[in-house]
Amino acid sequence: MSLVLGRFEQDNIIVEYEWDKYAPHYVVFVGRKWKDSSVCTIWTNRYATVEQAKRSFQRQVRMVKKGEIQ
Repeated sequence: MSLVLGRFEQDNIIVEYEWDKYAPHYVVFVGRKWKDSSVCTIWTNRYATVEQAKRSFQRQVRMVKKGEIQ
C-alpha cells in the first residue's frame, strides 16, 4: 500500500514521492509515460525520512524543469 504525497508532470515525465508501508517508508519515483498510458521507470530511490524524500523530490523536479531528464 502506498500514498502519493507529491506529484509533478512535464510533457511525458512524471516525478512522484510517496509514503509506502514497507521500510524504508518514502519513495521518490521518476518515470516516462508512453502513449498507451504505461509508465517506464527512469529512476527510483527509497528514503527513511520525509525530509530526505522531499529534498530528493525537489531535486528531481528541478532536473526535469532544466531538461536534464528527458
